[in-house]
Amino acid sequence: MDDLKQKEGLFYLGEDDKPLALIKFSRKEGPVIVIEHTRVSETLKGRGIGGRLVEAVVGLAKEEGAKILPLCSYARAYLQKKAEYEDILA
Repeated sequence: MDDLKQKEGLFYLGEDDKPLALIKFSRKEGPVIVIEHTRVSETLKGRGIGGRLVEAVVGLAKEEGAKILPLCSYARAYLQKKAEYEDILA
């Protein structure tokens, strides 16, 4: 499986113009990273790809000293299940 790729506001797997999985985020003052949307294609579901995408944003937030505001229901559920992420949630 390819490594995650990143461009402004996005981590993804697959081609630039046709990602198979992605997590879209934006930034707010605070600093806060807002997770807006996570999508994984049917062919990749059940392989932990969604979690990898959320973890990529967590890594970015930790690097930047930012908090995360998960508007995406998948990301919110993923982060709330893990006690170690309580301090990173905005």
